[in-house]
Amino acid sequence: MKHRSRVEREENEEADKKRIGELLKANDIRLKDISRTLTKIVSSDDGDDELEDVDGMKSEAEEIYRRKAEMEAKLASYEKNKKWNVDNLSTVVDEKTIINSANPEKEFTADGYAVPTTKDAVIEEKKPDKKSSSSSSSSSTDRDKDKKSTTAMAKPVSGPKPSHPPSETEATLSYGEFVDR
Repeated sequence: MKHRSRVEREENEEADKKRIGELLKANDIRLKDISRTLTKIVSSDDGDDELEDVDGMKSEAEEIYRRKAEMEAKLASYEKNKKWNVDNLSTVVDEKTIINSANPEKEFTADGYAVPTTKDAVIEEKKPDKKSSSSSSSSSTDRDKDKKSTTAMAKPVSGPKPSHPPSETEATLSYGEFVDR
């Protein structure tokens, strides 16, 4: 509710600013017209000053100056009393997208996965096996699994991307493999 009332108040202020701007332009045009007419009357002694009300034009010009000062003061008060919020703190001046040309496309598979560097694969192979060797047959099969997973990590994934998300048990198993690595 506060957001809506703030937005409405800001819209009303913007509309008022626009209206004041239009009035200021119209007043400037009228002032130029009055000053041009007054200079024409003062410069010529043809007797045309009887057709124009010089005092009325001067008083109209003074009234326009007074209204113009009031309108400019109102615009200044709008800016001075402007409340800052998330919507008006900043403005986007220029948007652009920068593509890193130092990182070529060849470091990604056709599916968009990043290919692990050979340095990462070598580090994985050198890690010691943290599992306990309570049974020799289970530890040898674990090492075989680790070697297979390490060599699989060193090669980019070239198979098709799965069309469906893995089931909960598949996701759990793959998370366990991830933690083991």
